[in-house]
Amino acid sequence: MKYNLVLICAILLAIGCTSPQDEKKSQDSLAGEWAVVDSVTVEYLGNMTLSDISPDGKHLLAADYRKNTYFILNESGEILQELQKGGDTPDTYGQYLSEMGFWDDQTVFIMGTKAIKWYDLQGNEVKSTPMKGDYQKSVTMRYTGGQAQKISLGDEQHLLHQGHMPKIKRTEKRYMDEVRGGTLINTNNFEMIELFPLEEDSRFRDGNLYDNGDLYSRLAVGEDKIYVSFDGDPTLYAYEKDEPFNLAFKKPLTLQNVQPNEGMPVEYADVDVYFDPAKSGLRFLQADNRSVYLQYFEGISKERMAELEQIDDMNKWMAEYEEELNTRENRLKLFDAEGNEQVDLRLHDKFDGQAGFLARHDHLYFNKVKNEEEEEDYVVFYKVRVE
Repeated sequence: MKYNLVLICAILLAIGCTSPQDEKKSQDSLAGEWAVVDSVTVEYLGNMTLSDISPDGKHLLAADYRKNTYFILNESGEILQELQKGGDTPDTYGQYLSEMGFWDDQTVFIMGTKAIKWYDLQGNEVKSTPMKGDYQKSVTMRYTGGQAQKISLGDEQHLLHQGHMPKIKRTEKRYMDEVRGGTLINTNNFEMIELFPLEEDSRFRDGNLYDNGDLYSRLAVGEDKIYVSFDGDPTLYAYEKDEPFNLAFKKPLTLQNVQPNEGMPVEYADVDVYFDPAKSGLRFLQADNRSVYLQYFEGISKERMAELEQIDDMNKWMAEYEEELNTRENRLKLFDAEGNEQVDLRLHDKFDGQAGFLARHDHLYFNKVKNEEEEEDYVVFYKVRVE
């Protein structure tokens, strides 16, 4: 069925291969506008996506997922090192379960199927914590800001990673009770604690079934709170950063041109659908010490998707599907640390709305939209702020 093939599109779109949004749409805003502060140009022929920025801002981490390669860049965009650490050799991480990110100014880390691995900026392994138990994820997304996040609890360091999806069937009554928004992993022994169960009034507890794409959690660590969102729930959640991680607040969101995805009755459950990039809903979540940033997506209507399903030619279907996807609106909301909304504005046409973004050093960082009609031998990362 063509609709289930959107998983292929999800993989392609999540690595930053998109066309510009419809230039006819005006750049509207609610109490805010974009200001491009700086940009970094990297001479590279391929699909390089920004992954992280070092705490001191002197190095960037980028990836070409088609080549399974990470790149260490300096702040001028010069490639200093290429890290190819997938596979089964002793110093590799296997297949990644999280994006590679900076641990500190001189070290990067990644959580893979073999272990949590740390490497210096030359690519030499400096530490490894073997995986404990069968820790797997049903879907691994490739997007800017998607790596597990470092968090300190007392004297021990932890990683906060995407939430747990139950291994039981979605049709079982306790499925929603076992969904979690985050996984806390001790970097010394790989002991895990599943955090942030669905709240009792969560829209997911309406008796219908939701696929993993709707339940996909996004996490952001602020100064004293952990922020959580789920793709199919128009709500921003915040939890205290200290144990027992109590709910600090939840903020229902008003999303422009977005209709929340409907759950599926049990008799129509499609267990093969995990992530559909055409669906409307929340997408990327980031935070710094002062603000929280949440990107959401207009999506393609069910009516239009039904029309596309009538196309028999697969190439034509893919072309029209991608055209529809690339002209749908991405917007960004800005909140203060207590969840008070400050801004809601459309993403600039230059920003790759499918690739995600970073909040670092009081600025936001976006991948430039790639021009698929021309072979570009460079990539651009924008440094921006909302004014």
